[in-house]
Amino acid sequence: DFHIGEGKHAGLSTFTGSYMLPARVGQRLELEDPRDAVALLDLCNREGMCYFTTSQLVNWVTRLSKTGKLKEKLERNFETYRRLFKEIAEREGFGGLLSDGWYPASEKLGADPDEFEEGTGLFRGVDAIQDARFTRLHPQAFSHLTSPRPHHGGTQSLYTVPMVDPQVLREVDAKEMGLSEGELDRIFGGPMKFNPARYARYAEDRMMVYNSLGTCIVHALWGFLGVKYLNLNLAAELYSLVTGLEVGVEELRRKGERIFTFWKMLNAEEGLRKEDYKCSKIWLMPRKTPEGEVLLRDYYGEVVLSERDMENLLKDYYEERGWDGATGLPTPQKLRELGLEGEGFRLPAL
Repeated sequence: DFHIGEGKHAGLSTFTGSYMLPARVGQRLELEDPRDAVALLDLCNREGMCYFTTSQLVNWVTRLSKTGKLKEKLERNFETYRRLFKEIAEREGFGGLLSDGWYPASEKLGADPDEFEEGTGLFRGVDAIQDARFTRLHPQAFSHLTSPRPHHGGTQSLYTVPMVDPQVLREVDAKEMGLSEGELDRIFGGPMKFNPARYARYAEDRMMVYNSLGTCIVHALWGFLGVKYLNLNLAAELYSLVTGLEVGVEELRRKGERIFTFWKMLNAEEGLRKEDYKCSKIWLMPRKTPEGEVLLRDYYGEVVLSERDMENLLKDYYEERGWDGATGLPTPQKLRELGLEGEGFRLPAL
C-alpha cells in the first residue's frame, strides 16, 4: 500500500500489486516526483481503468504532440496527465478520444500506434506491459504473439529472469513441468539453444492450470532465488493432498491444453485468424536509448531477430502444438484428441 504524508498529494492512500508498477509509469511519463505516479495509480484504481494502458495511451499522444505530429498541444507534465486520465474515464474532451483503446483512437487522430517506437508493443489491440526488446524473447514474451488474450503474466517461470543457464532451465524448470525428453530436446536444441516458441506452448497450458486452481502465478517466479516455487509437479502434489483425489502431472498438462485450445477456438469463432497472431511492429523497431539502440534479440542476446525469424518461430509453435500451420488453429484430430469435437466449433475451410 501507498500512504502519502506530505506535499500536494498529502493524505492519499492507494494500493498496487507491485511497487514496480508506479515506478515504471513514472519513468514512462518522465515524472520527477514519484508521488505523482502514485496519484495517477489512485485515479485508475478508483475509476477501474488499466493503469498501464491508460498511461501508455497518454504517453503516446503527448509524445506525438511534442514532436508536432498532433494538432492538440499537450504538455508532458503531471497536470496534463491527470486531466487526460480523468477525460478518458469520463469520455469527455480530448482524452475521451482515447477511451475506446488504441485502434479506435488511431482512426480519430490519424496516427498509427504501431509506429510508436517508445511503446511496449501492441498485440490484437492490447499493449504489452513488458517490452521484449529489453527483456529478450523468453516464452512469457512470445506468448503475446499466440495467446488469445495477450497477457504479461501467468506464463512466467525461471526463464522470466534473463540469461538463466540452459541446463538449469532444462533440468530444474522444464522437467518440473513434466516435459518428456523428446519435448526437452526440441526446446533446447537448434541454433538458439532455447526455443521460446516451443516452450511457450507448455507455458500457456500451465497458465490454464494455475488459473483454474486459483494459485498465485507470482510464485512461479521464485525458483531463481533458490526457494521452492510453483510448478506442475508441486501443483499435482498439492491438489492431491487437498482434495484426496490423486492427480498426476500428465493429467494436469492435458487439462491445461484442453482449456487453452477451447479458449483459442472461442476467439476463432469471434473472427480472429492466423494473421492476427503475429509480432508487434514495435518490437521489430530499433529502440533508441541514451546507451544506443536496443534491438529484439533471442533469450541469450546472441541473435538479432527479424520479422522472418518471428514467423519461423510461430511455425515452430504451431508444430509443437500439433495444430494446422496454414490456419494457426487446432486440427480436427487435435479437437477429437482433447474431447472438444462435440463443442460445435467451426474450423475455417482452406
